[in-house]
Amino acid sequence: MKVFLQNIWSLIKVGKIPCRSTNCKAIILRRTASETGGYCMPCNRRKFEEFDKANRKDINLFENVMDPVEIIKIYHQPKDRSDPLMHYTPYPYPIERVYEQLNKSDIPKLIFYTINMLEAGEKDVAIDIAIELVSLFNLDFTAILEKLMSINEYYPAYLFRAARPSIRDNILKRLSDEESGDETLSRNQLFEALAWVGDKKVVRWYAEKSKKSFPHPSPITDHTKAAGWELDKESNRRNLYYSMCYNLEKQTKPPSHQIHPSFQSGNDHCRWCKKKLTNLIRLDLSDKRLSFIEWTKPYLTLGTCLRCVDYSDRYFAAIDENGDSIWSSYNNIEPEAPEWADELFEPLKNCLVLSCEPRSAYYGLNCWVPNLSQIGGFPSWIQHYDYQHCPSCHETMIFIGQFSGEDSWSGDGIYYVFLCSKCSLSATTYQQS
Repeated sequence: MKVFLQNIWSLIKVGKIPCRSTNCKAIILRRTASETGGYCMPCNRRKFEEFDKANRKDINLFENVMDPVEIIKIYHQPKDRSDPLMHYTPYPYPIERVYEQLNKSDIPKLIFYTINMLEAGEKDVAIDIAIELVSLFNLDFTAILEKLMSINEYYPAYLFRAARPSIRDNILKRLSDEESGDETLSRNQLFEALAWVGDKKVVRWYAEKSKKSFPHPSPITDHTKAAGWELDKESNRRNLYYSMCYNLEKQTKPPSHQIHPSFQSGNDHCRWCKKKLTNLIRLDLSDKRLSFIEWTKPYLTLGTCLRCVDYSDRYFAAIDENGDSIWSSYNNIEPEAPEWADELFEPLKNCLVLSCEPRSAYYGLNCWVPNLSQIGGFPSWIQHYDYQHCPSCHETMIFIGQFSGEDSWSGDGIYYVFLCSKCSLSATTYQQS
């Protein structure tokens, strides 16, 4: 006992005291004790966890709610976070599944609710719902767009995808008003919203703007690429993506054989790191689902080096007569990859299977939704749009597909693949948040 008291006294002299918890032998600073009531940090954390567990209020707003419209309203409505003991039970499935279950009578209800949210000042809620509707359905959302324009809201610009002529003319008038001195609006947002409308009148308008700026490139025409198209040499619209889209579904138990094998080792090697190329997917073009792809050979392999593409601006691959992906001599600047890049996680072979039915080409406009891997469709840009130019013919390459790290392995980011069918070249880029 005497030795024990001596040890305690020595600790007190150096500014430390024992934790007050029974059976805890931790020694803590006096300053820590004053902040925690005499407990060491692990005991203090455990005390709060026990209090939280005993007093928490679990709230399941989705309990017994079956109507998809009501589920969507609950999902998006702001939650009261003032009480830290209130824990809201999250919806157990991706909300996109609920949107996909909506029928024709449900959509007008959500449109009406979205407008009411805008009128009530709940702009974020309204825009979140509008994003889902525009991404999944090719319907008339003029009522929502008119309400957004009434509060000078044009972001995100893709909400104006394929908007009606009345919306287009309103945007053109506002651009004209701004040229006359109205600076209340963002010209860039108006230009991009107009590009997303993208009808023939818009194409002519952009063509005229481009001719006026010749021979210097017009910066406003860059907004057309944000909407997935550009002007060709005849000033016509040239889409940079396919309007057909099939998602690549992740398989927890990959089949031993499938018609479009994914994440297989390629036959060629990367000349930079000397490792084998990875075939992100090998497409069999006899599959009628892929008839929209402009490719004359029976197979199309989208290959890259998973090690080097993460650290380069782009990675080119040539495609031979058999449709196999091989190293391209256009890869001329070796990236500086760290040593640990050799330890990148290997994706699961054959983990992705082409879905039986197509989905909306614009499903991934909101790049934070699940299951982003796809063939065709519009790219889910995490950062800024980044269409690639063919190093051989110098034309803009067509986006052909993307592969999400979440769908392929325990990683993040997205690999985007572009194709120049005329030159038999593909380019892969990578973006992450």
